[in-house]
Amino acid sequence: MGLEKYVLSGNPLCRKESIIQGDHYRISMLTTALVRLEYSESGVFEDRPTQMVIDRNFSVPEFKVSEAGEQLHIYTQDLEIHYDRQKFTPGGLMIRVAGGSSNERVWHYGEEPRDLLGTARTLDEADGAIPLEHGILSKNGFSLIDDSKTMALKEDGTPSDISDDSFDGNAMMEWGRDGKKIWMKIVPDESGASVYFSDIQVDSTFHAYAFYNKNNVMMDHFYTPIYNGYKDASGKMRSISGKAISNGLSGQAEITACTANGDGW
Repeated sequence: MGLEKYVLSGNPLCRKESIIQGDHYRISMLTTALVRLEYSESGVFEDRPTQMVIDRNFSVPEFKVSEAGEQLHIYTQDLEIHYDRQKFTPGGLMIRVAGGSSNERVWHYGEEPRDLLGTARTLDEADGAIPLEHGILSKNGFSLIDDSKTMALKEDGTPSDISDDSFDGNAMMEWGRDGKKIWMKIVPDESGASVYFSDIQVDSTFHAYAFYNKNNVMMDHFYTPIYNGYKDASGKMRSISGKAISNGLSGQAEITACTANGDGW
Protein backbone atom coordinates (compact mmCIF):
# COMPACT_ATOMS: atom_id res chain seq x y z
CA MET A 1 0.00 0.00 0.00
CA GLY A 2 1.34 3.44 -0.91
CA LEU A 3 2.11 6.15 1.63
CA GLU A 4 0.65 9.00 -0.42
CA LYS A 5 -2.32 9.52 1.91
CA TYR A 6 0.05 10.15 4.82
CA VAL A 7 2.03 12.87 3.01
CA LEU A 8 1.20 16.41 4.15
CA SER A 9 1.10 18.99 1.38
CA GLY A 10 2.82 22.35 1.71
CA ASN A 11 5.22 24.78 0.11
CA PRO A 12 8.57 24.89 1.94
CA LEU A 13 9.92 27.84 -0.09
CA CYS A 14 9.70 31.22 1.58
CA ARG A 15 8.73 34.12 -0.69
CA LYS A 16 11.75 35.97 -2.07
CA GLU A 17 10.31 39.31 -0.98
CA SER A 18 10.49 38.10 2.63
CA ILE A 19 14.18 37.15 2.52
CA ILE A 20 17.24 39.20 3.52
CA GLN A 21 20.31 37.29 2.39
CA GLY A 22 24.09 37.61 2.23
CA ASP A 23 26.90 35.27 1.17
CA HIS A 24 26.65 33.21 4.35
CA TYR A 25 23.44 34.24 6.09
CA ARG A 26 19.75 34.16 5.30
CA ILE A 27 16.96 35.74 7.32
CA SER A 28 13.40 34.82 6.35
CA MET A 29 10.68 37.11 7.67
CA LEU A 30 7.80 34.65 7.81
CA THR A 31 5.52 36.99 9.76
CA THR A 32 6.05 40.16 11.77
CA ALA A 33 6.72 37.94 14.78
CA LEU A 34 8.12 34.73 13.24
CA VAL A 35 11.66 34.74 11.85
CA ARG A 36 13.87 32.02 10.41
CA LEU A 37 17.63 32.49 10.94
CA GLU A 38 20.25 30.55 8.95
CA TYR A 39 24.03 30.71 8.68
CA SER A 40 26.04 28.57 6.26
CA GLU A 41 29.80 28.69 5.66
CA SER A 42 29.22 27.17 2.22
CA GLY A 43 26.44 29.61 1.35
CA VAL A 44 24.03 26.70 0.74
CA PHE A 45 20.74 26.89 2.63
CA GLU A 46 18.00 24.35 3.38
CA ASP A 47 14.83 24.77 1.32
CA ARG A 48 13.37 21.31 1.82
CA PRO A 49 10.47 20.67 4.18
CA THR A 50 11.25 18.89 7.43
CA GLN A 51 9.32 16.67 9.79
CA MET A 52 8.63 19.81 11.84
CA VAL A 53 8.04 22.43 9.10
CA ILE A 54 6.34 21.72 5.77
CA ASP A 55 5.24 25.23 4.73
CA ARG A 56 7.15 28.54 4.71
CA ASN A 57 5.16 30.21 1.92
CA PHE A 58 3.46 32.85 4.06
CA SER A 59 2.19 36.25 2.96
CA VAL A 60 4.95 38.87 2.85
CA PRO A 61 4.87 40.73 6.19
CA GLU A 62 5.54 44.42 6.62
CA PHE A 63 9.13 45.07 7.70
CA LYS A 64 11.84 47.68 7.30
CA VAL A 65 15.56 47.09 6.68
CA SER A 66 18.33 49.58 7.38
CA GLU A 67 22.11 49.24 7.15
CA ALA A 68 24.95 50.98 8.96
CA GLY A 69 28.29 49.72 7.75
CA GLU A 70 28.37 46.00 8.47
CA GLN A 71 25.38 46.25 10.79
CA LEU A 72 21.99 45.05 9.55
CA HIS A 73 18.83 46.25 11.28
CA ILE A 74 15.36 44.81 10.63
CA TYR A 75 12.19 46.21 12.19
CA THR A 76 8.59 44.94 12.34
CA GLN A 77 5.69 45.92 14.57
CA ASP A 78 6.55 43.03 16.88
CA LEU A 79 10.35 42.88 17.02
CA GLU A 80 13.68 44.27 15.90
CA ILE A 81 16.76 42.36 14.75
CA HIS A 82 20.34 43.66 14.94
CA TYR A 83 22.98 41.58 13.18
CA ASP A 84 26.63 42.12 12.19
CA ARG A 85 26.38 39.83 9.12
CA GLN A 86 29.05 37.50 10.47
CA LYS A 87 28.91 33.99 11.92
CA PHE A 88 26.24 34.02 14.61
CA THR A 89 27.60 35.09 18.01
CA PRO A 90 26.02 36.51 21.19
CA GLY A 91 27.55 39.90 20.44
CA GLY A 92 26.66 39.88 16.76
CA LEU A 93 23.02 38.79 16.71
CA MET A 94 20.34 40.24 18.97
CA ILE A 95 16.53 40.29 18.80
CA ARG A 96 14.36 42.58 20.90
CA VAL A 97 10.65 41.83 21.21
CA ALA A 98 8.17 44.70 21.49
CA GLY A 99 6.31 45.29 24.75
CA GLY A 100 7.16 44.58 28.37
CA SER A 101 10.41 45.39 30.16
CA SER A 102 13.26 45.81 27.68
CA ASN A 103 15.65 43.61 29.65
CA GLU A 104 13.14 40.74 29.75
CA ARG A 105 12.39 40.65 26.03
CA VAL A 106 15.89 40.64 24.56
CA TRP A 107 17.58 37.54 23.16
CA HIS A 108 21.24 37.20 22.16
CA TYR A 109 22.32 34.28 20.01
CA GLY A 110 23.29 31.25 22.07
CA GLU A 111 21.17 32.14 25.09
CA GLU A 112 18.89 29.42 26.38
CA PRO A 113 15.23 30.37 25.95
CA ARG A 114 13.35 31.08 29.19
CA ASP A 115 10.15 29.38 28.15
CA LEU A 116 7.60 27.28 30.02
CA LEU A 117 9.10 24.07 28.64
CA GLY A 118 7.29 21.46 26.61
CA THR A 119 6.42 17.81 27.01
CA ALA A 120 8.24 14.56 27.62
CA ARG A 121 8.59 11.97 24.86
CA THR A 122 7.87 9.17 27.32
CA LEU A 123 7.30 8.52 31.00
CA ASP A 124 8.91 5.09 30.88
CA GLU A 125 11.07 4.50 33.96
CA ALA A 126 10.20 7.99 35.26
CA ASP A 127 10.33 8.31 39.03
CA GLY A 128 9.69 11.90 40.07
CA ALA A 129 10.65 15.00 38.10
CA ILE A 130 12.13 14.45 34.62
CA PRO A 131 13.89 16.81 32.19
CA LEU A 132 11.61 18.56 29.69
CA GLU A 133 12.42 19.90 26.25
CA HIS A 134 11.92 23.56 25.37
CA GLY A 135 8.46 24.66 24.27
CA ILE A 136 6.91 27.57 22.40
CA LEU A 137 5.13 29.28 25.32
CA SER A 138 7.00 31.89 27.32
CA LYS A 139 6.23 34.64 29.84
CA ASN A 140 8.84 36.79 28.10
CA GLY A 141 6.89 36.88 24.87
CA PHE A 142 9.25 34.85 22.69
CA SER A 143 10.71 31.39 22.28
CA LEU A 144 13.04 29.45 19.96
CA ILE A 145 12.60 26.42 17.73
CA ASP A 146 15.71 24.59 16.46
CA ASP A 147 14.68 22.81 13.25
CA SER A 148 18.21 21.91 12.20
CA LYS A 149 18.06 18.51 13.91
CA THR A 150 14.81 17.25 12.39
CA MET A 151 14.83 15.08 9.29
CA ALA A 152 14.52 16.80 5.90
CA LEU A 153 11.87 15.42 3.54
CA LYS A 154 11.98 14.68 -0.18
CA GLU A 155 9.50 16.12 -2.67
CA ASP A 156 7.11 13.21 -2.13
CA GLY A 157 7.04 13.92 1.60
CA THR A 158 9.13 10.90 2.62
CA PRO A 159 12.40 11.17 4.59
CA SER A 160 15.59 11.97 2.68
CA ASP A 161 17.30 8.86 1.36
CA ILE A 162 20.68 8.40 3.03
CA SER A 163 21.47 5.52 0.66
CA ASP A 164 21.34 7.74 -2.47
CA ASP A 165 24.95 8.31 -3.56
CA SER A 166 23.88 10.62 -6.39
CA PHE A 167 23.58 13.32 -3.71
CA ASP A 168 26.94 15.05 -3.24
CA GLY A 169 27.08 14.71 0.51
CA ASN A 170 27.56 12.30 3.39
CA ALA A 171 25.56 11.08 6.37
CA MET A 172 27.45 12.54 9.32
CA MET A 173 27.13 12.86 13.08
CA GLU A 174 27.87 16.29 14.56
CA TRP A 175 29.47 16.40 18.01
CA GLY A 176 29.31 19.50 20.21
CA ARG A 177 26.40 21.17 18.44
CA ASP A 178 24.62 21.74 21.76
CA GLY A 179 27.71 23.47 23.17
CA LYS A 180 28.72 20.47 25.26
CA LYS A 181 31.91 18.46 24.91
CA ILE A 182 32.86 14.95 26.01
CA TRP A 183 35.31 15.33 28.88
CA MET A 184 37.43 12.35 29.93
CA LYS A 185 39.60 11.58 32.91
CA ILE A 186 41.93 8.55 32.93
CA VAL A 187 43.09 7.28 36.32
CA PRO A 188 45.70 4.45 36.28
CA ASP A 189 45.03 1.65 38.76
CA GLU A 190 46.14 -1.92 39.47
CA SER A 191 43.90 -3.41 36.78
CA GLY A 192 45.01 -0.91 34.13
CA ALA A 193 43.00 2.30 34.29
CA SER A 194 39.62 3.68 35.22
CA VAL A 195 38.01 6.11 32.77
CA TYR A 196 35.50 8.76 33.81
CA PHE A 197 33.28 10.73 31.42
CA SER A 198 31.40 13.99 31.88
CA ASP A 199 29.59 16.59 29.75
CA ILE A 200 31.31 19.37 31.74
CA GLN A 201 34.93 19.91 32.71
CA VAL A 202 34.74 18.91 36.36
CA ASP A 203 38.31 20.05 37.00
CA SER A 204 41.64 20.44 35.20
CA THR A 205 42.21 16.67 35.12
CA PHE A 206 39.32 16.22 32.66
CA HIS A 207 40.25 16.66 29.00
CA ALA A 208 38.15 16.84 25.81
CA TYR A 209 40.63 14.84 23.74
CA ALA A 210 38.26 14.21 20.83
CA PHE A 211 37.72 17.94 20.25
CA TYR A 212 41.35 18.72 19.41
CA ASN A 213 42.27 18.93 15.74
CA LYS A 214 45.57 17.94 14.14
CA ASN A 215 47.04 21.33 15.10
CA ASN A 216 46.21 20.71 18.77
CA VAL A 217 43.54 23.41 18.73
CA MET A 218 40.27 22.74 20.54
CA MET A 219 37.23 22.87 18.25
CA ASP A 220 33.68 23.83 19.22
CA HIS A 221 32.28 20.90 17.22
CA PHE A 222 33.29 18.27 14.68
CA TYR A 223 31.77 15.58 12.47
CA THR A 224 32.22 11.83 12.23
CA PRO A 225 30.75 9.49 9.58
CA ILE A 226 27.64 7.52 10.50
CA TYR A 227 28.55 4.65 8.15
CA ASN A 228 31.80 2.88 7.38
CA GLY A 229 33.45 4.46 4.37
CA TYR A 230 33.27 3.32 0.79
CA LYS A 231 35.20 4.81 -2.12
CA ASP A 232 32.89 5.86 -4.95
CA ALA A 233 33.62 6.06 -8.67
CA SER A 234 34.87 9.64 -8.37
CA GLY A 235 37.50 8.64 -5.81
CA LYS A 236 35.75 10.11 -2.78
CA MET A 237 35.36 8.29 0.52
CA ARG A 238 31.64 8.42 1.31
CA SER A 239 29.44 7.80 4.33
CA ILE A 240 26.31 6.36 2.70
CA SER A 241 23.93 3.64 3.89
CA GLY A 242 24.02 0.19 2.30
CA LYS A 243 27.38 0.44 0.50
CA ALA A 244 30.21 -2.08 0.50
CA ILE A 245 32.99 -1.05 2.87
CA SER A 246 36.28 -0.11 1.20
CA ASN A 247 38.46 -1.91 3.72
CA GLY A 248 41.30 -2.94 1.41
CA LEU A 249 42.86 0.52 1.00
CA SER A 250 46.18 1.62 2.39
CA GLY A 251 46.28 4.36 4.97
CA GLN A 252 47.44 6.95 2.46
CA ALA A 253 44.78 5.88 -0.04
CA GLU A 254 42.09 6.36 2.62
CA ILE A 255 43.42 9.84 3.44
CA THR A 256 43.45 10.78 -0.25
CA ALA A 257 39.87 9.55 -0.71
CA CYS A 258 38.66 11.42 2.37
CA THR A 259 40.32 14.72 1.43
CA ALA A 260 38.74 14.44 -2.02
CA ASN A 261 35.51 15.59 -0.33
CA GLY A 262 36.98 19.08 0.09
CA ASP A 263 38.29 21.33 2.84
CA GLY A 264 37.91 20.09 6.38
CA TRP A 265 38.16 16.41 5.53
